[in-house]
Amino acid sequence: MKETLTESLMNLTTCLYTSTIVLTLFLLLNAVHAQQPKRPDLTPGNIARALAETRATAREDPLRPGYHLVPPAGFLGDPDAGIFHDGWHHLFYMHRPFSGEGGPWYWGHERSRDLVHWEFLPPNLVPPRELGVQSMMSGGSIVAPDGRPMVFYSAGHEGQVKQWRAIGNKDLTEWSHDAPNPVLTLDHEGVPEFHTSWRDPFLFRHEGRTFMILFAERIEEDVVHLPLFEAKDKALGEWEYRGILYSEKKRKVRNLEVPNFHRIGNKWVLLISCGAHIDGTRWYVGDLDGEKLTFTPTSEGVLDHSSHFYAQQTIPGKDDGELYVIGWFPGWDREWMPDFREDLRKNTGTWWNGCFALPRRVTIGEDGQLLQTPVSGLKALRKNEVRWDAPRELPVKNIMVNYDVLEEVRGDQLEIQIELELGNSAFCGLNVLAGEDGNGGCPIMWSGDLIQVDGIQVPLLEWNEGDPVKLQIFVDRAYVEVFVNDGLHTVSRKIKAENIAGDRVAFTRIGGAMTVRNFQAWQLKTLNAPKRPK
Repeated sequence: MKETLTESLMNLTTCLYTSTIVLTLFLLLNAVHAQQPKRPDLTPGNIARALAETRATAREDPLRPGYHLVPPAGFLGDPDAGIFHDGWHHLFYMHRPFSGEGGPWYWGHERSRDLVHWEFLPPNLVPPRELGVQSMMSGGSIVAPDGRPMVFYSAGHEGQVKQWRAIGNKDLTEWSHDAPNPVLTLDHEGVPEFHTSWRDPFLFRHEGRTFMILFAERIEEDVVHLPLFEAKDKALGEWEYRGILYSEKKRKVRNLEVPNFHRIGNKWVLLISCGAHIDGTRWYVGDLDGEKLTFTPTSEGVLDHSSHFYAQQTIPGKDDGELYVIGWFPGWDREWMPDFREDLRKNTGTWWNGCFALPRRVTIGEDGQLLQTPVSGLKALRKNEVRWDAPRELPVKNIMVNYDVLEEVRGDQLEIQIELELGNSAFCGLNVLAGEDGNGGCPIMWSGDLIQVDGIQVPLLEWNEGDPVKLQIFVDRAYVEVFVNDGLHTVSRKIKAENIAGDRVAFTRIGGAMTVRNFQAWQLKTLNAPKRPK
């Protein structure tokens, strides 16, 4: 049926009206987009200017840590490529300098003599945009057999993640991406058909040979892998696939991210992150078969019991077998933000976001368990010591939770070492960052074979009836780290701002008396010098 003139005019009017709305919306969106500042390219000059502009604002935040390693400003990601070189411990890390927004990464760079006092170095390790790389993911470092220091990292390129190499000068302050690059792709001969997201190269040496491992998986398999590659040349530009170093069931771990693999004595240590905000970090101690090039664990455990510690990175010491580990302390709580949105709801710090956990010395106990102890350089930060020369029994006054607020110890930058006896109490422990009445802050509660730190439960399988427990506690503004029984267990927590009640320390217990066998506490000096609001 033919349209009437009236119907035709009505249809035309509707089309014109719809087109006008679409055009108006298009113009509005373009206007909004035009008003948004364009993010600068990740060049050394742009990065330096951005940090210079925002570092003063970042330092004004009263919850910014005082002695933990934190960049001058910007959004922090994984630590990477720890190396000891010419008397310095070097650490690189994924960093976004243009406030807390999402966007591409470059590698920030710090160095230290003692793993406590850090020097921020010029931001010269940036994505090689001339090669089509816009952002740098995690990776490792090594001094090549030809004597040149190198870093290897993952980056997306042409539909898959590829492995790239940068070569440094003697001071590790200047970097080039000389050919060949990328050094490893899924298209290389002999490489299995892994998923295109394979990533996180780590370099190690064994019996004069240089190897690289990465995290890789196949979706149709029930395991995740650490494929192994061997360098074919001294310049580490050519690699050959040599098999699978280690695999783990997906029902046990979701990933084998950012693997670190080192020899300590006659054992090898594998550290992995197995799935942000759920699975946390794990360690394996075992043996490396030099002929089959496979790793077999003899013991294993949790590296840190809180998901606030992630993407661990090792830093070798100057002596053979001397090893340290550091972890990423995100600027948000993974349990409260369970997805990976990169917006300001997640990245709550506009001018800075996240720091690093305290470096820890890694050793292996006689029973094959991994031990982590804070680096000795932290002792230089101590001041105003408080010590109890004799054990003290703290009785209960009622059937409710009892609080004893310490008058001689207070502050939001503290180190506390205590040894407790449970006695006949149901639980005992202490609150840090508590209020004047002892409530609030971060509770650290012990009940025999279980300890809880800010709600994180840690089984103490080594505990026997009547045994004491040893705690070493570090408090730094909103960050708390607890080392249990000489580093057999560790818990790292970022405390929600609304839960921080003050700067008091209070012993707590319920049901009976507790005994404090040993007690030492210190205030710790500030290294990052944030400005307090007036």
